Amino acid sequence: MSDDVKITSKKLVTLGVIMFAACLTQVASDVYAPSLPTITKVFATSESYAQFSMAIYMIAVALSQIVYGPVSEGVGRRKPLLFGMALMTVGSVVCSIATSIEILIAGRFLQGLGAGGCSCLWRAIYRDAFDVHEMAKYGSYIVIFIMFIIPAAPALGGYFEENISWHANFVFMTGYSIIAMLAVYLLLQETSKYHHPERLKLPYMFKTAKKVLVHPRFIGISLAVFLTYGAMFCFMVKGPILLIDKLNVTPQEFGVLSFISCIIGYSLGGFVNAKLGRKIGYVTMLRIGWCISIASGLYMMLWYLLYGLDLYNIVASITIFYFGSTLIWPNANALAFEPMAKVAGYASTVYSSLQVGGAGVMAALISQLPTTPFVLGVFIMTASLLALILFECVKNSEGEIE
Repeated sequence: MSDDVKITSKKLVTLGVIMFAACLTQVASDVYAPSLPTITKVFATSESYAQFSMAIYMIAVALSQIVYGPVSEGVGRRKPLLFGMALMTVGSVVCSIATSIEILIAGRFLQGLGAGGCSCLWRAIYRDAFDVHEMAKYGSYIVIFIMFIIPAAPALGGYFEENISWHANFVFMTGYSIIAMLAVYLLLQETSKYHHPERLKLPYMFKTAKKVLVHPRFIGISLAVFLTYGAMFCFMVKGPILLIDKLNVTPQEFGVLSFISCIIGYSLGGFVNAKLGRKIGYVTMLRIGWCISIASGLYMMLWYLLYGLDLYNIVASITIFYFGSTLIWPNANALAFEPMAKVAGYASTVYSSLQVGGAGVMAALISQLPTTPFVLGVFIMTASLLALILFECVKNSEGEIE
């Protein structure tokens, strides 16, 4: 009995640290979104250049994971995760003292290089510590936890913007990074059972990477997540301009509205997934999630064409999207990683790189287009539809990678 309690306690601690680390990358990307209009004015730059500071962060996150995953197969998860958090702390400091848009972008790139360790390795740690059914079950709880943390980022950023300054966002991220680093150092034990220096040799790395990249189910679901996450991130790029500049919402009100929409969408989606996931199956839950996401983009487009620019349409549409996406994340993660137990580091690299790469690529694309609900709706609907088609093509493939 005591062994069961001990094992349960260890998993709970691991789950807690995973959730804290999992939020770090997203909070850093979103916390200063309400300050984008101010940054545009302060640095006398264009809207697209200010928005690019968000895209460059996600691109750096995606690129850096190419290193973190393979390294974790050789030395374990803890050391590269701690290094990434330290690098993110340095990047946050650079952003907090930036005196030009170029320095801010450089700091964001450095932040992203560090955040890649969190984005990549929390999934590898999660796969190390839990089996596939636990992943799907606890994934819902992770989403529910994230709903209280990540949606608070724009709200907190809006408060900083109105009451202190945009610099305060990055001072906050410096503190968050340090606390997360201490949590990993003090509470997280090494979870990898298979890491070995031999796995850092190039022949092994190329052979394993090839196996991961050609696994139909894994790579198909990863690409579907690329599209879905990219669609979600498009709102963080265009949302502040639409609501703050065009609809005269204050930065703090933007943060509160973002928080409320996330709370409603994430909590409802997390509850539904936790209750129904095992009953109706992960595949069905994914289909429902993508259909809801498609509907949210279509609704945003049609409402704009019929009634013009409207605050409630944008908020309602993105809330519906959050609900649908919450049915996607835990189930896609569980099904993609099921055959990856022995190569979780490499799998996490590919999966996370594609996920945040979707954010970077689609943010870079949409930042160059007009800021309207129609454009945003087209991106959300098209990306979700393509993701569903990809999933249907690969959902039945099997085979565990050795």
